[in-house]
Amino acid sequence: MATRRRNAGAPEPGVVGAKSADAKSAGAKSAGAKSAGAKSAAAGRAGTPAAIEAARDTLRARGRAVMAEVLGDPYVARRDASTTSFNAPVRRLSEEFAYATLWTRTELSRRERSLVTIGMLCALNRPHELRIHLAGAINNGCTADEIREVFTHGVAYCGFPAAIDALRVAEEVLREHGLLEG
Repeated sequence: MATRRRNAGAPEPGVVGAKSADAKSAGAKSAGAKSAGAKSAAAGRAGTPAAIEAARDTLRARGRAVMAEVLGDPYVARRDASTTSFNAPVRRLSEEFAYATLWTRTELSRRERSLVTIGMLCALNRPHELRIHLAGAINNGCTADEIREVFTHGVAYCGFPAAIDALRVAEEVLREHGLLEG
């Protein structure tokens, strides 16, 4: 198990009201008050509707770029063409959250993230989303054998019906991508 090193002068974890050596000095108290005021003023500006929308636009642009890398430009073009005022808010959230935030985390590779995603979509029995993410898994380097194994493993945890449906969709997608014969 990895341990974290504490900063010198930091209070012991769980000790309420403990102060570091710096915070005990009078100079640190006045500097802290000035810094808190500056942070409060900055937060006020950062929380304006224009600033919030600018932050969302930045996330959306990042998410759209990642989505195109994972799912491909043709998918993004079809998605954009079918976006309506009704579904646009949820689609924007998927760009901001799923693709800009989750798909950019470094703890799992995109390949690993794709395998996890198709496993969860199998468990949820969501063939439409599974089809989309199978193409993404292929784009991220997953093999037909790895994809099959995710669904074979899913039999024990999701049941035969969900795994069989997932395999059926996977066969179609793998054939479309020339990765499965027959």
